[in-house]
Amino acid sequence: MTRRILINAVVIILILCVWMMVAGSIAPDLVILGQSLAAWSVLITVVGGVYLYRQLLTFLRARAHPPES
Repeated sequence: MTRRILINAVVIILILCVWMMVAGSIAPDLVILGQSLAAWSVLITVVGGVYLYRQLLTFLRARAHPPES
């Protein structure tokens, strides 16, 4: 389970990095649903950060209390 959590975290970090590069290069030119891409990038970054934080907490709890076999 902890390996899956780490893989998920790495994938989310990579997606956020690519998203921020794309948003930074085309943010002034693109409007989605009446909002600039910069506003959407902040929202997506916050949501991704919260997800990563929850994954980290789950990972740390799993390491602190390993399942008994």
